[in-house]
Amino acid sequence: GSATAELGNIVGDHDSVDITISDDAGSMTAADISAVTTSTSGTVSLSSGQTITGTGAQVKAALITDAVTLGSASTATVNSAVNLEDAAAIASVSGITASFASGVADTKGNLLNGSSASTNLTTVTGEDANVNITIDDGNSTAYDATNLSTIAATTNGTVTVTNAIDITGSTAEVKAALVTAGVSVTDATITINDSNSAAINAEDLSAIGNTTTGNVTVQNSIAISGTQAQLTAALVTPSTKVDVTNATVTLDSGSDLTIAQYDDINSATGGAITYTISDSSTNINTANSSASKFNGATALTVTANADNAANTLDLDNATKANLTSVSITGGTGIDRVELSEALTSSNIVTADFKDDGSADQLIFNTHNTNTSWLTFDSDGTTADGSPTAFTFNKISNFQIASGEDKIGIFYEGSNAIGAFQEIDYTTPAPAYRLRDGVVYEDSFNSDGDVLTSAALSASNVRSNVEFIIDTAGSGNPDSTGSSGLDFTYVMYARSSSTEDADSVQSAYVYAGNYSQSGQLASDSFDRTALRIVGIAEIVGVTEGDLVSGSFTTTNPLS
Repeated sequence: GSATAELGNIVGDHDSVDITISDDAGSMTAADISAVTTSTSGTVSLSSGQTITGTGAQVKAALITDAVTLGSASTATVNSAVNLEDAAAIASVSGITASFASGVADTKGNLLNGSSASTNLTTVTGEDANVNITIDDGNSTAYDATNLSTIAATTNGTVTVTNAIDITGSTAEVKAALVTAGVSVTDATITINDSNSAAINAEDLSAIGNTTTGNVTVQNSIAISGTQAQLTAALVTPSTKVDVTNATVTLDSGSDLTIAQYDDINSATGGAITYTISDSSTNINTANSSASKFNGATALTVTANADNAANTLDLDNATKANLTSVSITGGTGIDRVELSEALTSSNIVTADFKDDGSADQLIFNTHNTNTSWLTFDSDGTTADGSPTAFTFNKISNFQIASGEDKIGIFYEGSNAIGAFQEIDYTTPAPAYRLRDGVVYEDSFNSDGDVLTSAALSASNVRSNVEFIIDTAGSGNPDSTGSSGLDFTYVMYARSSSTEDADSVQSAYVYAGNYSQSGQLASDSFDRTALRIVGIAEIVGVTEGDLVSGSFTTTNPLS
């Protein structure tokens, strides 16, 4: 790095002496070259190609400030970070192929010319395609995400931002810069400015959130979609989440949220959420007091508690505003389930109580107006605005034989179950009389292989009930259920499932009400006074399985 004494003596006598460095091709330091070039005002030449190494300042001094003349093509390796101007000057030296082992470091104003790469940047990256670039603007310097992508596109090396700059762009633009191009930031703040309702994948947002420890803020009410894991990563997980205000959220089909996961996502946005819920009976039961958590879902799946513990499931606040299906799976412990007025007449519930020896209970609720009653005109046809056929919630592994499992039916909270009466060929006519709360098990009209269609037919069921009531008339209402005469009607027919063999029977359970009391046998039955609704198809039973012990008059969940 310093001239020899001999060279000093020569230059002392001849200060403008021309010097030729005649080393064979090899390598030498820029400092050694500068020691020679600064010793004379004459020309210093390299006769052979060399690999010249040194810091940015040393290489610049050797090739530009006190420039050596290159007799053959040489390379320059800069082994310290250098600013862009100096790097471009070194890269522009004729006969030199430059590389920048420690990269270049500079600010936005020097790296860019408007929205394009600056001439100096393209000069450097044209010389060293793998140069690493460090962006060293101060904190809060504003960058469009596309600015970063422009810089990154010029090199195959890394691009690193050292300070907390402010980045703005659409999700696609920010992702392109920080995820696809891999521009490295540490605590940059990011503003995502997609327009309202723009469709955005949750995994893109979490990928952006994962790039910085700074805040990532979504400016507008975008529409986010993804699986549970993707939505949680984008909106909840601290290391990857982005901040939204009124973004709408849609859970991908085939993915469900637990109540806790819904709570987390709902807390992250004030926008609407489209989702399904799947959780244990305990967690769903706890949510019943804030039923909007599952009422906002399109589907609700209730699973048995762990270790087959007893399941208590109160759904008396459930609505059909959004729910299109409710699936309940019990355990081997005692299952107690209550359906709301809306679910009782909904036909959207499927419940499997498991084949066990536990005394399960299923509670139905009806209401004057909140129940989808079938009503009739005087000619027996369904009235305008009434459903035209019966539908049922589907219940399996519910052991009604011998009264192991029990059904309860309540009208606006009041028990609607009274005496049990089987109707068959031997039943005396007086026993047909409609008493308040009576349960009719219609073995007479269930005899033989009855098709499912008979249980669904409004005219057939209305005719059966009309025959029963007309046979012995109607009594007077008491305190049971509604102010009219409440009754339960049960008939047996084939299972409605096409997957079941024809031999599989179901008990079809209906809740009914008749408002004409005190009629005598063979009085003119008033069809307009009848209303009836299908509440349950209990699959896999045998005609006659129902007994008086199959019903409960108390609600264990009230």
